[in-house]
Amino acid sequence: MFNKIYQVEDRYENVEERKPVVVEERINVKEKGKGSEYYVEEEEFDKINTDEEIQIKAYDEERTNKFTYGKKSEEESEEKAEVEFEVESEVESEVEVEVESEVESEVEAEVESEVESEVESEVEVEVESEVESEVEAEVESEVEAEVEAEVEAEINNGYETEEIRQQDWDNLDAEDALDPIMVSEYVEDIFEHLREKELTTKPDPEYIINRNPQLSWQMRDSLVDWLIQIHFAFKFTLETLYLAMNIVDRFLSIHKIENEKLPLIGLASLFIAAKYEEIVVPPIEQFLKTANYCNSQEEVFRAERLILEELKFDLNYPNPLNFLRRISKADDYETYARTMSKFFMELSLTSHEFLYYLPSRITAASMYLSRIMLNRPRWTPNLRHYSGYHESELKGCVSLLVETLVSPPKKWCKCVYDKYALRKFLKVSVYVRHWLSQNVDRAEELIYA
Repeated sequence: MFNKIYQVEDRYENVEERKPVVVEERINVKEKGKGSEYYVEEEEFDKINTDEEIQIKAYDEERTNKFTYGKKSEEESEEKAEVEFEVESEVESEVEVEVESEVESEVEAEVESEVESEVESEVEVEVESEVESEVEAEVESEVEAEVEAEVEAEINNGYETEEIRQQDWDNLDAEDALDPIMVSEYVEDIFEHLREKELTTKPDPEYIINRNPQLSWQMRDSLVDWLIQIHFAFKFTLETLYLAMNIVDRFLSIHKIENEKLPLIGLASLFIAAKYEEIVVPPIEQFLKTANYCNSQEEVFRAERLILEELKFDLNYPNPLNFLRRISKADDYETYARTMSKFFMELSLTSHEFLYYLPSRITAASMYLSRIMLNRPRWTPNLRHYSGYHESELKGCVSLLVETLVSPPKKWCKCVYDKYALRKFLKVSVYVRHWLSQNVDRAEELIYA
């Protein structure tokens, strides 16, 4: 019986639906009577019913608990999901912000680098263009200056353009490349400096008229002859004589003196030049003895100090011998022509008219005249280059030299002729006077050229 009742209850899932079923079964059982197999006592039936209700309540509570627990678990899972979602969203937002910031910084850095590179390239291009323009302007100005200098040199020297541009002379300095004494690598600079210096040490050619009218040119020429005698007696070098006369002329160009002081100035000038050029300088007593004691030691010393103060101690005078050494290189250092040139250069000291010419021009004219008298080619390209003068530039000085030679020697200017008539100087003055007597027409041609 019980099995049957439970089988009926199992068909229903809902508890409320099971009660009527149990009641209905029970009623049916009562109706059938006690003798029926389905009959059940009321007490037993109530007991059964109570047990069923207890089981049903327990089942309902269990299902309710399961439902509430499930609902709580669902709520908790939902809360967890929400928290996880919020955390994930926050993390994602932070990551997105970081990524965006990194991307933006990278983009900004790339943009800045590109902008900087573009700006730098533009600046470099501008700087290069400016530098190129400046360099081009400087090069153009230098080229123009060089061209103008060449044109001026052509006009002043009277050279033809083709003759200047074409190098028709030999480089004789290359032979001395291994000789340290000749300093061939500096020779061009040295002679360029000497040419500049001879302009600053040139005396006033009219100083007798402009500064010392109480003197005369005859007194000056007589002083030269006297100093040449003293110079020859002490066997000084020619550089000492040229420097002494340059000191006298420069001093008289800027300082006024009395007539009787002229020998003192000449003697003090020779004493200064000897100290500057000579290795061994004789004492002042010997100077005074040679000059017949015309002055005292104290007077010579005072004159020496005065001269040096007026000239500001500038004794760097490029004398004609400096340029003769250069020109003789182009003449293969021929002894006779060189000695004759020295005679002409020393003779130029005795005439004030040569003060108008620079030492380099006097030297070139002397070499030019000596080659004419020795029947040699007048002026070769090498001589023109190493002297620095064209043939046409020497005619005036050559004319003055020939005119001085043709004139009979004056009583107070015979020392130079007598000196170069000695065998030591190859008697060149004798040869010159003989040539002039045999070539009168040629001499007149040179004078009036």
